[in-house]
Amino acid sequence: MLKRLVGFCVVLVLTFGLCLPAFAEKALVGDIDGDWVVSSSDARKILEYARSGEELPAYIKAVADIDGDGKITENDARLALKYAIDGTERLVEVEPPDDETSEVEYMCLTVGETCDLKSFGDFSVSAWRSTDTSVAAVENGKIVAKALGSCEISASNGKKTHTVRLRVSPAVSDEAPLLVIDVSSHQGKVDFNAVRDSGITAVLIRLGIGNFAKYPSQKDSRFDENVKAACEAGLDVGVYVYSYAENTEEAAAEANATIDALKDLGGMLTYPVYFDYEEFVLGKALGTEVVRTYCEMLRSAGWYSACYASASVFFYNLDKAALRDYDFWVAAYGPDDGGIYDGAISRFLGKDEYAMWQYTSKGSVPGITTGVDLNFCYKSFPKTIINGGYNGFRPEGLPQTVVPVVAPSASGSAQAGAKVYSDAVIPDELKYSQSGEE
Repeated sequence: MLKRLVGFCVVLVLTFGLCLPAFAEKALVGDIDGDWVVSSSDARKILEYARSGEELPAYIKAVADIDGDGKITENDARLALKYAIDGTERLVEVEPPDDETSEVEYMCLTVGETCDLKSFGDFSVSAWRSTDTSVAAVENGKIVAKALGSCEISASNGKKTHTVRLRVSPAVSDEAPLLVIDVSSHQGKVDFNAVRDSGITAVLIRLGIGNFAKYPSQKDSRFDENVKAACEAGLDVGVYVYSYAENTEEAAAEANATIDALKDLGGMLTYPVYFDYEEFVLGKALGTEVVRTYCEMLRSAGWYSACYASASVFFYNLDKAALRDYDFWVAAYGPDDGGIYDGAISRFLGKDEYAMWQYTSKGSVPGITTGVDLNFCYKSFPKTIINGGYNGFRPEGLPQTVVPVVAPSASGSAQAGAKVYSDAVIPDELKYSQSGEE
């Protein structure tokens, strides 16, 4: 079915600006060593050029010819020293060099963050360009993230170019969490532009239920449509799989189904791939192994995996310490399931134990005609995922590896239809269901 997602190349162009326009780059006049400061060392270098008579590339000549007479002379060196003393800064447009080599990487910053151009590589930067200076630009030798969106920043020294495909995401903190929704076919057709305009920053989209590779009807009927539309709206996107696994073998099968279904989405998902653990609440040891089996297989295939469950399931039925490598998305509703009730989660988990809190299943959001789950997100997943090279955000894309199927756990496998194991603890408030899954 993912063949229908060939059109996602359009999304990638919109998202990361893969088609670079041909326009001039910016350089600081007199800054020969590329540190974005005109100094006495730059003046000495210009003096060396003037005395050697060396034929310089047009790219470097434009920076060194300070008086603009078309030649590199001792007067240019004197002007460089003057600029170094009085702090004069002038920018000049230069034609992009015909570089011998080019490197590309991905990066994410939050609005207002900066990054030194020197971090681009082990060479001095002589000039830079941004495909969208309203999203990010270079000021005083630093990349400045200005607004939500994506662009490309390129730094060059005339022989080598280093390009970063930059995503600027919202800033987040415990005091100012991000608003996130999760949707499935239950929500019907979603207007993601209206969702975005309402202040929602990200959406988690159901991929399927159980082993949808073996049972195709269990793949969410709106997954392809939802991912495409959410990406085109500029939202951050993650996915979740509602698990039916009752042992590690079934968890491995669901992991393989997930990996295959996502193989064409490398470089697009900026939120995790969640294992939704709520259908079969197993004993603590077996349940933990089931969750870990799925998450480890996704990580080995290059995906940033994580786990969803209710607060009481995390507390009573999963070994949190054994799953510490995977972020927790926790469902915890108040008595009326409609408002924000801190006690619903704080009695089970400390604030530092979860990255996202699903606080109601009865939310209302423009662009969605049904009720919808609402979540507070306390972590910058785009930064973690993009800067960590997960989800295909690396030049080589996703790992080309075959993930082995894991044998059933020694804890034993479930009997058909069994939902509870002997050491499972199920208090009354245990079960929460994703919208439409009950």
